[in-house]
Amino acid sequence: MKRNLLFLLLVLLVLLTSCVSKKAAVAIKYPKKVLLASDELQRWQSFKMEGIAEVQFKMFTFRKNFVLSKNKEALRFDLLDSGIFGFASSNISIYVDSDMQVYGYLGKKFIEIDDLPESLRDVYTWFNNADIDDFQPYYDDLFENNSFDKDGTSFAFTNKMRLKEINNASNDLRVNIDYDYGDNISNLAIMLKNVKICDLKIDKISYNNINVIKP
Repeated sequence: MKRNLLFLLLVLLVLLTSCVSKKAAVAIKYPKKVLLASDELQRWQSFKMEGIAEVQFKMFTFRKNFVLSKNKEALRFDLLDSGIFGFASSNISIYVDSDMQVYGYLGKKFIEIDDLPESLRDVYTWFNNADIDDFQPYYDDLFENNSFDKDGTSFAFTNKMRLKEINNASNDLRVNIDYDYGDNISNLAIMLKNVKICDLKIDKISYNNINVIKP
């Protein structure tokens, strides 16, 4: 009787396993990575970073305090000037709304900024609204190789599923992300045509109750 019961359980297990898709099987194989990737996705959908920005513009390099805030509705990047008594005032602001419209400001003056390339708009919108289930088509690459490609943009991760590089070859754009020993983001570098145009040294980062206000 016991032998027959064991045989039936084994048959049932085989049947159930055969019904599981390959992508789902990869997720079952790497349950910890699934949870880590889900947490990482949420971190990049809502955050506020503060620190020092080093920006390269033509032949000039300048360093300023910065604030980069993002939630699912908008993203805002401010380069700050120190005002009287040490208070910071916004010098340059870039604001991107949920429709991927880009607005630029020099102080209070509006400045024209080219729209983002369509390929970048699409992948940003997808990543901004995705949950872990939307990554199922990429489970094989993501959990076995720590990287995947989405419509020409590649995403690379550490073994702890922390995002470390975004590369869009068609626009010669790459973002490199470094972490300290506590797995906190310490540096974010933006490369255009293999030239570092912006280097963000991050002193403080938070993830809760992020409010993004249009300048």
